Amino acid sequence: MMRATDADGRPLMKFRRPPFVGPQMEAAKRKYTDVRVPALGIFAAMNAPGTVAQGDQEARSNAEAYTWFQDERAKRQVALFQRDLPQARVVRIERADHYVFLSNQKEVLA
Repeated sequence: MMRATDADGRPLMKFRRPPFVGPQMEAAKRKYTDVRVPALGIFAAMNAPGTVAQGDQEARSNAEAYTWFQDERAKRQVALFQRDLPQARVVRIERADHYVFLSNQKEVLA
């Protein structure tokens, strides 16, 4: 599941995936709110914009916007998890990617 981009490579607020995927993912979800044992939620904050030329103001602005968007996204995910499972421990790992167990292996193991 990837975000679609415009002609300049900027992310759009829509996904690039077949239309049947979303409903199938929703139908397969299982509620975790009844978990009564210790739980750990590891959240990858995918907020690393990559290398940005410091002299390029537009690139820096785009990187800052990307970082802000991803930070807010991670905050919402954590808040929903904590709302549904308040007794769980939450660990947020910064500058990670979708495969957080690979990109930030030391933090995940710790």
